[in-house]
Amino acid sequence: MKVSEVIATARSCELSNLSTSSFTDSRIIQFINLGIIELSKRFVISTKAEKIKTSMYTSMYTLRSPDVIGILDIYDKTGRALVSQVLSDDENYDYKLINNTTFLYKHKIDYKATEEVNPITGIEVLQYTQEPDNELMVIYSAVADLVLNTTDDLTIPLVFMDPLVAYIGYKASHSITQPQSGGGENVASLTKFEASCRLLENSVYVGQTNLMSKSIQSKGFK
Repeated sequence: MKVSEVIATARSCELSNLSTSSFTDSRIIQFINLGIIELSKRFVISTKAEKIKTSMYTSMYTLRSPDVIGILDIYDKTGRALVSQVLSDDENYDYKLINNTTFLYKHKIDYKATEEVNPITGIEVLQYTQEPDNELMVIYSAVADLVLNTTDDLTIPLVFMDPLVAYIGYKASHSITQPQSGGGENVASLTKFEASCRLLENSVYVGQTNLMSKSIQSKGFK
């Protein structure tokens, strides 16, 4: 769908009840982008990947991409999906999420140690081999593509049209609402936006919160 179509829909729906026609296309595009960001924070609309090279001397890593919403999965260079810590006292994990962009990677140590004799002291010592530098593939939820012009294509799925148009109405009415007016249109648009989001959460799309709090049961393992 073109941005121009979204603007036309917003003008004929949410914006038609406003007492002003001062909203230019460029102003509405700003509201569209704010809506895309808000929906991306609530739903996994776009996923991307970032490669991270690990070092045995570093345990904490942060994604560099500016559009990160949250880390979904991490794979090692063999393609194995790493195990995230589910419970705080669980030690059987490969990485632990610190926040939306940072994780703690637990390096592996080869416990098949070899015994070597120290040539100076003559004492046998165990040599442990730590895993070499690795390359991880981090899959993350990202902000969907923003738009600049009326001729741009909207990349978010069409099922998000209702909450997006409602959000445009919310931001537009909020920008002109006087404190003493009570903000009726503002509240109505926000209520419609929240209701549309709940409908999607209950039917089609999984929200960010559900994916961030992954558990063994939600992954389907027995």
